Amino acid sequence: MTWIRRKSQDVQIREPQHVKPHTTTVEVPQITEALTTTTSTTTTTTTTTTTPKPTTTNPPTTTPTTEPQAPTKAPASPTTQAPTQAPITTDSITNYVQPQTEPPSNPNKQTLAMISDASTVIDFYEVLPTNKFSLIKQLPVPYAMTKPQSRPFIIYNPEFQAIEIMGDVHDHKNTEHGWVDISSGRYTRSNYNRFEGREQFAGVWTEKLGMLIFGGHKNKAKWRKPLERYSTCVLQVTYPRNMYTDWKYMPNLKTGRTLSAAVHHEDRVYVSGGRDSAYALESIEMMDLQRYTKGGETKRKLTWQVLRPMNQAAKQHSLFVFNDILFSAIGERDRRTVEGYNMNRQSTVSESSLSLYNHVSGAAFVNDHTNSLMLVAGGGTANYVEVSEYDESSETWGEFDFMFDPGLMKKQDSRPFLSWTHFTHNYA
Repeated sequence: MTWIRRKSQDVQIREPQHVKPHTTTVEVPQITEALTTTTSTTTTTTTTTTTPKPTTTNPPTTTPTTEPQAPTKAPASPTTQAPTQAPITTDSITNYVQPQTEPPSNPNKQTLAMISDASTVIDFYEVLPTNKFSLIKQLPVPYAMTKPQSRPFIIYNPEFQAIEIMGDVHDHKNTEHGWVDISSGRYTRSNYNRFEGREQFAGVWTEKLGMLIFGGHKNKAKWRKPLERYSTCVLQVTYPRNMYTDWKYMPNLKTGRTLSAAVHHEDRVYVSGGRDSAYALESIEMMDLQRYTKGGETKRKLTWQVLRPMNQAAKQHSLFVFNDILFSAIGERDRRTVEGYNMNRQSTVSESSLSLYNHVSGAAFVNDHTNSLMLVAGGGTANYVEVSEYDESSETWGEFDFMFDPGLMKKQDSRPFLSWTHFTHNYA
């Protein structure tokens, strides 16, 4: 099959002025059921994301206001207010279990957080040196999905020490946006009015620009316009901490896309794959932030560069960087391989052996303990975990090994599609 790419117009989308934020805090109920965990004695973008190590600051909160005005600049650093809606009850939470209560020997834990379709909780697993998993805790999703077989978009925000959670990946009308504090489970709702609601979008956290989201099907109801399918829009939805100034203009992608993947590495943002209105894409774009000064003006200073395409078209895939090579893994793709792409030479340099199973969705990251590539299946397949070792001479991953009893919960033996994020967090 020959993949056809189309060139979409580079449309600048003017965002309206935002309103002054306030927050609503939702108290998370105490967990009441006990967890029985069996540890194994055998021996998942890597650096799945290339964000800096987390700090010890708390999630953002905002000062409540009456009759908010439309400021020309973003508000000062927010503060917490009392909750204004009824807390979530345990009756509304299913599959909820109690985390281990023994004090950890090392509070810094490499973590895979994930949520599958139709689940009401986010699972936090420690990634072990044995290439297996151990459940740390579960936190409830703080708002309801409008469709029963759906899930929110989640991503780790290291500055806020929180899971940033947005919308519903299958419903562009869901405009919920906020932060779930990992330590307390408290949810802080943002009222920046920046996240307009999107389906099938991608996102990354950056040190200089905060949280950015890309493409998807964009809700334009607040401008009384129809749904913008396969959007080119790039949007800053969260500031870097203590950098509350004007919201920054973000240049549009060159190609509108949904189901794409994104990664931030050494002050460069890469977005690849996904699909346009007709085909899956092998195209890749890069926005260079290396000369950008944090807090500075972005208009006419930042732009997207179209790089030479990757060999394989892919959607619902994952991007990660290892040994300065950009890797594309899992998802719906031409072959069940992991493609290595040299970002400087703009060319594919390697392709791994075939994975054992076809992961049409799921998590792909490198275990920081072992430098092993871990693939966690999703997309309706059984809950397979595969592991591969890196070959530096060929700049690729070797044969994949199937992991028996990987330590994931029994309820996830049959797993639908996933939202996930990989990071290291201090649980002290």
